[in-house]
Amino acid sequence: ERAATERGATGAAETDRPGWAARVAASNVGAKAVAAAATLMRVPADALDVVDGKVVRKDSPDAISMDLGEVAQAVEGTAGALTAEGTYVTEHMTYPYGVQIAVVSVDRDTGGVAVERSLLAFDVGRAVNPMLVEGQLAGGFAQGLGGALFEEFQYDGRGQPLSVTFADYLQPTAREMPALEILLSQDSPSPLNPLGIK
Repeated sequence: ERAATERGATGAAETDRPGWAARVAASNVGAKAVAAAATLMRVPADALDVVDGKVVRKDSPDAISMDLGEVAQAVEGTAGALTAEGTYVTEHMTYPYGVQIAVVSVDRDTGGVAVERSLLAFDVGRAVNPMLVEGQLAGGFAQGLGGALFEEFQYDGRGQPLSVTFADYLQPTAREMPALEILLSQDSPSPLNPLGIK
């Protein structure tokens, strides 16, 4: 299945747009599978449904059924092949909201900074995959930490770069990363898309 997304007024495409376009495409593929299976099984299409990877009779799901793979193989290369596109268009951007709080220590003699703990709290609407969202937030924190405290492009007086290896261009490692607490709020789904994603 292929999902085509159209960008809204902001020109940005986030999970809310391609996610719903993929769902539309999947629904279209499901409808084509039901239509094809109805012909193959000699059953009216409105008597069939897709459940757990099979096309089954609505009135008796344990009776006649066909795997979606069998249906796809039967119609491969025909106009009824199981491919579809889905489009979702919106004019409004969705915005997640978040806050980060850090406990930081500063060495008064050297000026060295160490982030000891951090809390990241975000209202994401609905998280399609909460573990992935938490991973993105932790990765974003590491990137921000690097930009704020470690990474620097340095040049000599003739304009030649001095930060040419990772020995010179420092990035945070697991040692510099503090203990992160991540709080995802899914209490207020976005009204701007059917998935409620921000």
